[in-house]
Amino acid sequence: MPLGSATPVETLPSAITAIVLPAAGDSVDNLFGELLPVAITGLVFLDNDDDGSPNLPEDVGFANQPIQLDGTDDLGRPVSLGTVTDSGGRFAFEGLRPGVYRLTQPEQPSNTIDGQVVAGSAGGTPSATGTTPSTIADIDLGLPGRRSDDNRFAEVPTRGLIAGRVWLDRDDDGVFDPDERGIPGVSIVLTGTDLAGNPIERTTRTDAQGEYRFDELPPGRYTVTEPEQPTDTLDGRTLPGTGGGNATPPGSLPSEIREIVLAANRQAVNNDFAELPLGAIAGRVYADNDNDGLPDPGEPGLPGVTVVLTGINDLGNPVERTATTDGDGRYRFDGLRPGTYRLTEPDQPAGTLNGITTPGQIDGTTVGSATDTATLPSAISQIVLGPGDESVENNFGELPDAPDLKVSKRHEPARFTVGNPGRYLISVRNAGLSSSQGEYEVRDRLPVGVVLAGTPQGSGWQCLGAAGEDRFLCRASRVLAPGETSPDRIEVSVVVGPEALAASPIDNAVLVEGGGEIDANRPDADQRDAFDNAPETLPVCDPDIVHDVCRDPVTVVQSAALSGSVWFDTGSTPVLRDVGDQPIAGWIVEVLDADGQVVGSIQTGPDGRYRIVDLPVGVPLLVRFRDPESGVVWGLPVNGETVPGAPAPCDPDGAAANGSESSCTPADRPGVNDTSLGVVLAPGQELVEQSLPIQPGGVVYDALGRSPVPGAEVSLSPVGSCPGYDPARHVANAGLGGYRIEGERIAMTVGGLGVYRFLFLPDAPAACRFRIEVRPPSGFSFVSELIAPQPQPLDPPGTTGGRFEVQPQPTPPTAPVGPGTAYHLEIIAGSGEPAIVNNHIPLDPATPTGLAISKTADRQIVEVGDTVLYTITVRHTGGGPLPSVSVLDRLPAGFVYIDGSAAADGRAIADPAGAPGPQLAFDLGAIAPGGRIVLNYRLRVGVGSQQGDGVNVALAYGCGGDQGCIDPVALTPFVGSIESNVSRYRVRISGGVFTEEACVLGKIFVDCNVNHVQDPEELGIPGVRLYFQDGTWLISDSEGKYSYCG
Repeated sequence: MPLGSATPVETLPSAITAIVLPAAGDSVDNLFGELLPVAITGLVFLDNDDDGSPNLPEDVGFANQPIQLDGTDDLGRPVSLGTVTDSGGRFAFEGLRPGVYRLTQPEQPSNTIDGQVVAGSAGGTPSATGTTPSTIADIDLGLPGRRSDDNRFAEVPTRGLIAGRVWLDRDDDGVFDPDERGIPGVSIVLTGTDLAGNPIERTTRTDAQGEYRFDELPPGRYTVTEPEQPTDTLDGRTLPGTGGGNATPPGSLPSEIREIVLAANRQAVNNDFAELPLGAIAGRVYADNDNDGLPDPGEPGLPGVTVVLTGINDLGNPVERTATTDGDGRYRFDGLRPGTYRLTEPDQPAGTLNGITTPGQIDGTTVGSATDTATLPSAISQIVLGPGDESVENNFGELPDAPDLKVSKRHEPARFTVGNPGRYLISVRNAGLSSSQGEYEVRDRLPVGVVLAGTPQGSGWQCLGAAGEDRFLCRASRVLAPGETSPDRIEVSVVVGPEALAASPIDNAVLVEGGGEIDANRPDADQRDAFDNAPETLPVCDPDIVHDVCRDPVTVVQSAALSGSVWFDTGSTPVLRDVGDQPIAGWIVEVLDADGQVVGSIQTGPDGRYRIVDLPVGVPLLVRFRDPESGVVWGLPVNGETVPGAPAPCDPDGAAANGSESSCTPADRPGVNDTSLGVVLAPGQELVEQSLPIQPGGVVYDALGRSPVPGAEVSLSPVGSCPGYDPARHVANAGLGGYRIEGERIAMTVGGLGVYRFLFLPDAPAACRFRIEVRPPSGFSFVSELIAPQPQPLDPPGTTGGRFEVQPQPTPPTAPVGPGTAYHLEIIAGSGEPAIVNNHIPLDPATPTGLAISKTADRQIVEVGDTVLYTITVRHTGGGPLPSVSVLDRLPAGFVYIDGSAAADGRAIADPAGAPGPQLAFDLGAIAPGGRIVLNYRLRVGVGSQQGDGVNVALAYGCGGDQGCIDPVALTPFVGSIESNVSRYRVRISGGVFTEEACVLGKIFVDCNVNHVQDPEELGIPGVRLYFQDGTWLISDSEGKYSYCG
């Protein structure tokens, strides 16, 4: 029997104890039995072809993959071990006791899915593909030394790819052509299951080229879906790619490619979605007011009209859609597939008649066929659309059976000027097919800086709007027939302020409505809003009057000034102003616009000059000069006072275009019947030296006073026949005031200067015989007897355009009667003759001009050697003024004139002609009616005086000359001079100390110191009258001395 006790199998170290040996006893067969170990090995690898076998070199092992071993050994003990794969993906569990085991792969390698699990050489139960964690169970290694090798965990890679494109297939051929583009941003959804049946779903968007891709996909079956149709496209062809599959047909939404089979690590590309560009059909329903089949400016669209689209698209599907025209009459059908279509206007718009229906165009080519005007309903058929085609301008023209009022507006002048008036003219037209009915109205909104000058006016219009306001309203009820433009314009006068210049150019807005218009013909909401808030956005008014609302733009510029002068051309240089010319004050200078309206007026100042400011620029203006008394417009004005034409050239068109100045004299303006200057002014500039030198045809004057006679009427009439002559057409300025025309007679009344002129125009008869007559004012007579006219007619020498001076000066003559006063009452004149000037006509005063003369001396008794102071007083007793008064004085014998002693009214005058005697001729100058002149002079009493009578005889003479009235040589009065009464004064002459008579003499002086003696500083007192007892008197001389003998 066994001796001892052995350790259990599970105890190490193994031992046998308690072996009891008797003496000499043996314990044999103590045995230590040992078992061969069992082992399990295997591989974790990438199974690219999913066949469960590692096919090198493609299929590589996974390193560092954990592997768990669990089981029960032969001793019934549980076993749990772990390891990781080596670099080749291998794992091993060696030295295991016999038992039953299970392998577990607790973690799925990255970028893989579970593939086939294969039990090793000892068998076992592998987990199903796709089950995680993967296991091999029931590995029976109960026999010692048994091995389980080649246990395989195959992993399938997730590097599969599904890709494609979304693009605009313009030609619908399913091929991405070079000129076609991808559609970015389209959502694409991938759904499906992997080989294990696990669901997979991913979403992406196409890139800038329209491409999409789903990568890192496991093998499986997939579906690619385009859930939403890309914007502005239609569903085209859907195309399966290299992975196969089934695609939805065109027009099916959403587009899909199903049953895409993706093998491990494979690519399924070119899964494409072709999209078609949208097609469209559009057009307009409009009021074709002129029935020309074209929607012209001003022809409104008709809103709210129904248009129906029908047809068959490229899928063979019927199409029917309906649209309603918008506020402008427009309609549009978008999103159309290729196909053949028809448009129908099922109902005729209210208040209209069927007009011209017009098929539209595709890329400029007309496509379609329209019904004629007799066919209802109107339709356009055979509109063939390709992919993305847009058929436009499929228009239904309607004839409004209603009035349609249009408005237009223009302004005058072409440019407004700050500080000057402007004018707007508004016209209204009925563009409709029926007459206007009832009241219609025009509303107007003036631009910034412009206000009404007064209430607008127009025949048949009732206007509201006062001066200073910037809006107005006018109403009228005149019936306007179809196509008729109202003959009654609205005229609007405005004032332009400086604010308009700052805002230039400025827009005036005008609107018309009413008169029975239908709503389609009235201004719409946008037009009304623009009228009130944004007039600059309105269309510019058309002269053809085609707008409901429009604007009239105008440029505003700074005003200009004009200056010059008026002078009597008495200087040395004709036409040009020099120091010898006489400036004329009070003449009226007028500036007129092209309509003849006076835009500026002023009178010349004392220096003859004028300046007019705030005048319009850039437009033709006329400058004329008017005699303020006669009212006659005078010619000929000049451009330049010192150098002809210097201030500005004559170029009105160029000046208007370029903003410069122009001045044209009457000679530069043929064909006009006045003598105005034609000027164009520049903004902010002053055109200077626009002036008038007065060169009269003549002056009507007082034959005695030689002064102008205002109020005389001078007339010109043909003598006998003058074929074709019409003074209204052939005499310059005849129709501008001041002239009176009676048949062939033309007359004017002269003013204060007495000037008259009849200037013949170039189209007057070349030469006719004319008579000049004067209708004198009260107090004068014609024809003058004092200065008779020349007996023969004047046929002036010279050429056309020249002038002939009858007298050299433009003022009344001052010469004595004779050649210096010559004039003619019959003349040869006309357009072919030189102009006759300075033909001065005298009138005789009806009331004789009177002069009275009286004479005194400072003493009655003189003696030889004395001086006598004589005083002659000349009085004007009646009639007109006299330019010259002369005194002829016959001295007593022995008396002589003392040089330098003559004075008139206290002022020294020249010594008289004939001095020292015996006759003296004094020139005293002019005398006014009622006036007087006091002449003083001294004579010395000389030898021979005692043999004379002492009587001094004087007469006064008056005349019209400025050279005196007495011939200085002959000492006789000139012809035509008037004579005063005779004045005499006698002095008694004594012999002095040589006489036999007693004498009294003495001196009167200032006795300052009362010593009764004349001291050197005490002056004599002249002019003291002394009387003798018998009444004889004398006057002390200049030294206070006196003497008397007898």
